[in-house]
Amino acid sequence: MVLGILKINQMGASLQEIRPHFVQLWSLSVIYMLSAIGIVAYRKKKQIMLKQGYKERAKP
Repeated sequence: MVLGILKINQMGASLQEIRPHFVQLWSLSVIYMLSAIGIVAYRKKKQIMLKQGYKERAKP
């Protein structure tokens, strides 16, 4: 996106000309967001399973 902003400011590019940069930026943002959500969900599930495992072992 920085390259897109530079093209607009210094070279007078139109929004249509920087569209590939814009799409790439948002695609990476979505991938990052989905990855972060997946990691958080995995860690939360793992934490819950560990707590349940300890509770089951503690019962005689």
